[in-house]
Amino acid sequence: MISRFLGAVAVFGVLSLAIAQRDAKHSYSLTKDFKVSAPLSSRGGTILLNASRASKKLEVQIGVKTQTFALETIDDSGSPAQGDVLVEDFDFDGFNDVGLPSGIGYGGVNNFYDVWRYEPRQKQLVKLEGKDFQVSNPMFDPKNKILFGNSRSGPFWYGFAYKFSDNKPWLYRSSNYRNLLVFDKTDSYLEQTQIFNKAGDLIQSSLNDTDKDGNSIPVKRTVPAKMFLYSSPKESAKTTNYIIRGDTVLVLEIAGKIETVTIETEQWVKIAYQSQKLGRMVRWLRLKQ
Repeated sequence: MISRFLGAVAVFGVLSLAIAQRDAKHSYSLTKDFKVSAPLSSRGGTILLNASRASKKLEVQIGVKTQTFALETIDDSGSPAQGDVLVEDFDFDGFNDVGLPSGIGYGGVNNFYDVWRYEPRQKQLVKLEGKDFQVSNPMFDPKNKILFGNSRSGPFWYGFAYKFSDNKPWLYRSSNYRNLLVFDKTDSYLEQTQIFNKAGDLIQSSLNDTDKDGNSIPVKRTVPAKMFLYSSPKESAKTTNYIIRGDTVLVLEIAGKIETVTIETEQWVKIAYQSQKLGRMVRWLRLKQ
């Protein structure tokens, strides 16, 4: 069953945290012209924004500096889904930044943004960039200094969470969907959540199913045939132990970083199995179509 990644409540299975997320404090619709002001920080200062649909430009004035940005989601089609300009502290450095809509997809469900952060030394906005950094439908957790995003593709919602170091974003957590070869039908997907360190190394992973009410539950499967166990996810780690048809296993994770959902022909999955002779065993299975 499919568990939707909600913008207001991040569902991360066994890795979930009690996190209070919220929308951007200041949001201005591009369905009409506007001229507004927003605070630069709690210590003072003002951001002046002047949006013109006719020129498809946004002027941003901070102090004596004025910068002009193209409003890329405004076109001549008359589409109402043209996004909002967001003013929020995206990188949690104490200064508000400006999020400009860069694209709108899936019938207006996905709103993508370029983030221009306020650089206090230069006293102007500079583009916030980083490896694998993509801002979509952003939510903010100021207490833990985490920026969340989610986007939909087909029936699935994909979630991302970023932390910041030296004003640079790095991917802290991702949530995606995987199909379990051998065990499940090709149209049956499970939510896999992965956590990374600042260097980009995968440090924790979990796989979760959902019950009929949409609640996360452990992934239990019945073995369809005799399968050998491996001590690690590689062919040379094959052991003499095996499980047989009808055995029940707890599937803990699928090996490998989540990049995109692809058609897979082979998987390494970590499982837990309660053996009558050896007790609880945590091993790997090699699954092939």
